[in-house]
Amino acid sequence: MSVIFIWSLVTMMILPGKIHYGPPTRSNYRPKYCNSGWMFYLLSLSIAVPLIWHYSVLHLYYKFPTFIGVLILWAVTLSMALFVKGHIAPDEGEHNSSGNPIFDYFCGIELYPHLLLSVNIKILFNSRFFHLLWNLIVLTAWKANYELRGQFNWQMSIVTILPTAYIAKSCFWEDGYMHSFDITSERLGFILTYGVFVHVPVFYTLPSTFLVVNSLPNEQLNVPIQVTSLVLFSVSLLATYKIDTQRIHTRLTDGQCTVWRRSPKLIKAKYRDEYGNEQSSLLLASGYWGFSRHPNYLSESVTFLAMALPTESILPHVLLLIIITTLVHRTFRDDNKCALKYQKYWNDYRQLVPYKIVPVIF
Repeated sequence: MSVIFIWSLVTMMILPGKIHYGPPTRSNYRPKYCNSGWMFYLLSLSIAVPLIWHYSVLHLYYKFPTFIGVLILWAVTLSMALFVKGHIAPDEGEHNSSGNPIFDYFCGIELYPHLLLSVNIKILFNSRFFHLLWNLIVLTAWKANYELRGQFNWQMSIVTILPTAYIAKSCFWEDGYMHSFDITSERLGFILTYGVFVHVPVFYTLPSTFLVVNSLPNEQLNVPIQVTSLVLFSVSLLATYKIDTQRIHTRLTDGQCTVWRRSPKLIKAKYRDEYGNEQSSLLLASGYWGFSRHPNYLSESVTFLAMALPTESILPHVLLLIIITTLVHRTFRDDNKCALKYQKYWNDYRQLVPYKIVPVIF
């Protein structure tokens, strides 16, 4: 675990990449990133995959509960370090204390904390460490199954390929990932840190860790279910990318673009930043964003359904339930935040796009 963390930290400091700026905060601060995620991912797997294949890893699978205990300790310790840092040495961007130390510890003080001035801790936690740890657990589970069964298993391989493809897409398009809710809206405290260090290793890897000892023999595999999962995954992953890029491109061009070959329907929402200066933001109500206010949440839910479906079992679908619960909760939080920020403009936008996630239903 320490090796993965240190590797993620060191490579962030030394790998080259194109400079990217995230969306502005309420104080008009734009975080600066070095977009080296794809290089980091390829380099990491080029080292990790041969090692996993060469050495026996089955004993690591049986030590997984102990590993989770260590991760919980890391989450608690790092969250306390962030709490102290936020009070005594906050970085640029949004940061303030609520006055309640318990709230500050759990919800965070800084939106974009840095380490050694140049390392964005959110990228370190939420992108580099998060994705690498997830992928390594999935690959280790595949090898553990191979060692246990003594042969190649199609079901286990599909459950390994799908999250690997998801992680590869996230690292390849890291600049887009930096526009996600966790990065732009959540301050880095215990809740977010626990999610990265504990929630992901336990629940995001559940289909893989479940199948280590529960995989079906190849001759008993339900081929239609496996094919359906591959199709659903491919379509939903592409849809999420198209949905996200549609909104980002519209904002980057200040609406001077076409959406599905037509001029986009936009609301130029004005608001005041924390210094009282008037700012504006574009609310897109065309294309995918004309169907609902969070169409990416629907496609993301389908993606995680596709990851659990190949297991042909109920238990791994706990991951889907957690994802849906999290995303639904976020829609209400986002509605409240945007209503306060944009006021009348948000009411106009809700009339244009009345549904939160699923058209007609929700």
